[in-house]
Amino acid sequence: MTDEQSTDFQPNGKLSDTSDGGPDGRRPVFVPLEWPAAPVAPAPAPPLAHESRTPDEPEDLASTIRDIDPLTFRPRVSSVVMCVLFGVSLVAASVGVWWFAVRTVAGQQLDDMVLGAFHDTVPGWMTSLTGFGAVVSSSAFMIGMAVAMGLGGLAIDALRKRWWGIGQVAAFAVVAYAAARLLKEFLPRETLVRTVITESGAPLTNTAPSGHAALTIAAALVLVCAVPRAARAVTVLLAGSWSVLVSLLLVANGWHRPSDIVMAYLLVSGLALVALAFTRRDGMDEPGTRVSSVSVQIVCSVLVTAGVVACLYVAYVVWQFAPSLDVGPEWMIAPAVAASKVAFAGVAALTFGLVLTMRQLTAAPLSKVGLVGAPPAPPKA
Repeated sequence: MTDEQSTDFQPNGKLSDTSDGGPDGRRPVFVPLEWPAAPVAPAPAPPLAHESRTPDEPEDLASTIRDIDPLTFRPRVSSVVMCVLFGVSLVAASVGVWWFAVRTVAGQQLDDMVLGAFHDTVPGWMTSLTGFGAVVSSSAFMIGMAVAMGLGGLAIDALRKRWWGIGQVAAFAVVAYAAARLLKEFLPRETLVRTVITESGAPLTNTAPSGHAALTIAAALVLVCAVPRAARAVTVLLAGSWSVLVSLLLVANGWHRPSDIVMAYLLVSGLALVALAFTRRDGMDEPGTRVSSVSVQIVCSVLVTAGVVACLYVAYVVWQFAPSLDVGPEWMIAPAVAASKVAFAGVAALTFGLVLTMRQLTAAPLSKVGLVGAPPAPPKA
């Protein structure tokens, strides 16, 4: 750099030549070096569906679907709450039936009056000691039918690979039957009034709830909860009808009082409803197949309505009879027996209808993914 040339630093940081330029007349400009930018790491590719994931990696497809539509993995909260409320209400009603039938004079009188006359009001084959009636009314046949229904329900769940459902219905059946057996052993029964039954030398120990009825009802409800949607309505009608027949046979053959049967229905069905509150993914219908069932809607509506009406009728009859039971008029026997039969059918319709209703609600909550199905998984490499 000569004396004729001078350089100075410009405010913008560039080094500028103030001479007249070089031979070509252009003035050289010097630009300062800049620090190189830090390299940007490429974004990691999303893991494939078949690759294993660490806890800090993205969630899998199932978790994503759960976030989008949680109803694909669990029932609605309102359905769970209804199951618990209905279940607790039925169990409480069974306690009320036991208290009236065992702890009050009117209840013991009415129970024993119906038990003493029931045998003569049913078809002869029900109490026959030979033929078809003897087979159907035998304890071994009732237990065998209950075991067959229960195992059938478990087999259906196994074929559909519903392992949570197997544990759910199996736990319900064990708890329901154990509760019936324990209550029958430990509930007290004090004789408050002498009746025809007590004077005949019949056992004065507690007989509520009926173990045979509880086993039959529990097995029937296991089957109802296991079958697919298309067969639920038919199954509940057939299984419920069989439970009513067993109830009639138990009272007709003098094995149980009417209140024992009613208590078994309420207790077992209440526990079934509580068990349905624990329904989870593999106990529900598959996404994409969850639709409303016309048959279930019709059967549930008819059963629950008929059951409520029948129970109200029986309650009215008992209320009318209670003041006159001390006298024991003969005219009261036939209406009381008829009311007990209505009670069996009514409480069966109410309880089976409620279980069918809540089974449909917990198994097939309607949602977009439930109706259409989950999106397809990425193809495997």
